[in-house]
Parts: sequence; C-alpha cells; structure tokens
Amino acid sequence: MHGDELAGYAFATRWMYEVRGICWVTQLCVRVEYRRKGLATELLSRLCEDEDYAFGILSSHLAAIMAGLRAWGKGIESVDMNLVKECGAGIMAASPVQYVREAKLRGSLFGSVDDGTVCCAGTDF
Repeated sequence: MHGDELAGYAFATRWMYEVRGICWVTQLCVRVEYRRKGLATELLSRLCEDEDYAFGILSSHLAAIMAGLRAWGKGIESVDMNLVKECGAGIMAASPVQYVREAKLRGSLFGSVDDGTVCCAGTDF
C-alpha cells in the first residue's frame, strides 16, 4: 500500500511435492507508476518460507520472472536446470492449479528439440 492506494499484489499457492514444499506464484501485479522500484521483488520475497524447496512462476512477462529470480536469491545464471529437468514435470503435475498442472513442457531440456527452445511451458492460458 502507498497511502490508501494499492501499489501491487502477489497471489501464490503452496503444495507438497514428495516431501518438499513448493511455492508457486499465480499472479503478480504492480501498478505502472510503481514499477522498476523493486516492489515486485519485495512482494515475492515476502512469500518465502523456510520449508520451501522450490519456487515457480509461469509468466510471459520477463520483469515478473526476473523479480522472482531476485526475490528467491538467484540470478538467471544460477538456476538449477538439473532440478528443472528432473523434477519440473512432477512438481507441476502435483500442482493444485489447473493451468500449471496441465501445462505442456517442451524444449531440449525435456527431450523436445523441434524449434530451438530450451525450457518452456505451454499453458494455453
């Protein structure tokens, strides 16, 4: 909040994958006049809990993805692609969120090399 004005918000859900806690952002919104000031990163960092093993966000918006990477203590260069390859499909299949659960993973990381994509999830959302 900025005074009486809502500057931004984040919605997330949590579930267990095997014995590990997953935190998944389902919506992130920051008013235009509050963007590029670290608000999205701050909102996402407040979602972190000690028992969280992995975080996720399905978004076509680069700023949302980068805010997530900053909030969760990693830059793009330190994303654990082995974790994504080994657990990504299982984590997403266990999601209580339908569009996450039903997303189609594609790219060379998942054995699909048809168009040069490395790691992508198609949601039809």
